Amino acid sequence: MTVRPWIRCVSLLAVGLAVAGVPGLSLAEDPAGRLLDRVPAGASMALVIEELPEQIERISASPLARGVMALGPVQAWFESDEGATMRRARRDVEAAMGVSMTQFVEGLLGDAVVLSLHLPADEPPDAARGLLQTVVTDRDLLERFIGVANGAELASGKLRGVEDRAYRGIAYSVRTFRDGRPEESYAVLDDDTFVWTNREQLLRAVIDREAGGAMPRSTAPSALDRVRDHLPDRAMVSMFIDPEFVARLIRANPDDASLDGLPEPVAQAFSAVESLGVALEWREGPVVHLVEVLDADRLPDPVRSWASRSGGGSELMARIPDAAMLAVAGQVDGPALHDLVIASVPGEDQGRVGTVLELFRGLLLGRDLREEILPAMGPGVVGWIHPPKADQAIRHAPAVLVASIADPDAAGAVENALRTVLAFVSLDEDRKPPMRMEDQWREGVRISGLIAGDEGGSPRFAFAVARGLIVLGTDFDAVASALADGSAGGSDRRPTSALAARDRLFPEASTFAYLDLAALHRIALERRDDLEAFMMARAGQDQEDAPTREDLELLFELLPLFRGVYATSSISTDATIAHQRIGLIVAE
Repeated sequence: MTVRPWIRCVSLLAVGLAVAGVPGLSLAEDPAGRLLDRVPAGASMALVIEELPEQIERISASPLARGVMALGPVQAWFESDEGATMRRARRDVEAAMGVSMTQFVEGLLGDAVVLSLHLPADEPPDAARGLLQTVVTDRDLLERFIGVANGAELASGKLRGVEDRAYRGIAYSVRTFRDGRPEESYAVLDDDTFVWTNREQLLRAVIDREAGGAMPRSTAPSALDRVRDHLPDRAMVSMFIDPEFVARLIRANPDDASLDGLPEPVAQAFSAVESLGVALEWREGPVVHLVEVLDADRLPDPVRSWASRSGGGSELMARIPDAAMLAVAGQVDGPALHDLVIASVPGEDQGRVGTVLELFRGLLLGRDLREEILPAMGPGVVGWIHPPKADQAIRHAPAVLVASIADPDAAGAVENALRTVLAFVSLDEDRKPPMRMEDQWREGVRISGLIAGDEGGSPRFAFAVARGLIVLGTDFDAVASALADGSAGGSDRRPTSALAARDRLFPEASTFAYLDLAALHRIALERRDDLEAFMMARAGQDQEDAPTREDLELLFELLPLFRGVYATSSISTDATIAHQRIGLIVAE
């Protein structure tokens, strides 16, 4: 038996477990914290996994795991040649080691694993080297594994030899290869830590840190600790990334100009990131966290202003209807957004900015957009999409956006601007079908809209500015429903799916989006023919990413496994910590 199936099996198992979910990481506690402390200075990235076996069992027994395993494509893969190869590799490992794969993982990876990547300064990305540390619970099994792996590669001729060396009184081994690949060094320390690397200096650095005690960590303690403080305590997987490493990877591609020509505010925001942390957590389903430690002094002034603005959209959230399929809520700083947009305009186009702002002044009855209108708006903004009506296509589902506006004079100016723009659009004689404006009175409020076609026509846009609100929608009914929900809402009103999920999972987030996958599944079942026609129409246009009929079938298999998907974003009031989340809620 060659060693290649071993490596493939162990690698795929580790990656699969990392992706599938292994809750239990707590970097502040041993053994993972001990391993992280030994990562040599200058690490570009460090990935941490803890308590693997227990979490494999937990995830394997979950309804989601059973549902995924029953999916047609997954079953097809298990029945394919690749699936058969994986099963044979697992059997080979178990036969060679005399233990089950569960015992193998528990013995070698059970307590904690830390994998770090190191790229010296001024070296290309392909010069990066890895360092693996793991706390083993079965040292005899580790010794057998090393012996069998070395023996297999020696017999195949790939391994030239294994040389014993020592450093600071600690023995380690170095594997050399005939094909010129980098040497591999490994050691088993007295505390049952197994260390492997393809750069000998990294192994010696670990020994130095283990012997030297209190030495600097791979990342400045303040940055690392602040990232850790904002990542979940019981993460499946955690990863810490040096932002400069990401920038070096991008710059290494001479054909990639993604960092060139960025708007100045965006470039400043990127340069302000001091450290990154990513974690995978399980809370009613998988949740990915991204935490950024920021140097507030390097951020654009509007971003700092936006972060410090108080208030939110809580009073507007009550208007989100129970039946909303998609709901969004956010906190917006209008003047800061204005300044960011203006600063992002290229220098050669700055001369036109004044003309555009003067046009806005005319539409707004002589009021200044930056100084008189935007400060009166928000900070709360909410929006939602209703399920489509019986006679509507899915892509025409009613949508609405609601923002607060405190100044009645500013509200009047905004209404005038919107009505004027609609009037200009309706005068376009070349538009087919022709457009016309129409007013309707609903909920005691005038709602203005743009209608396409004659007779009853088809609404294309509608709005109302009243009761301290700006309401924009796809039709009159959508706008009216937003006004009605606010007046009808009360303390006994049942929370929507979006608000119920927020209360349970991210109550502190004022900026979030929630998609009700259970409602989407119901609509997809009711409108299967419409959905299939829409997806197949895209496929008929020869688009590279066009869905196929197999994609549609997989969608119908996947949707029942989940109740919702959400994304949140927040930044601390001092603009030093940014935190984003994307999560799935698993069906019970």
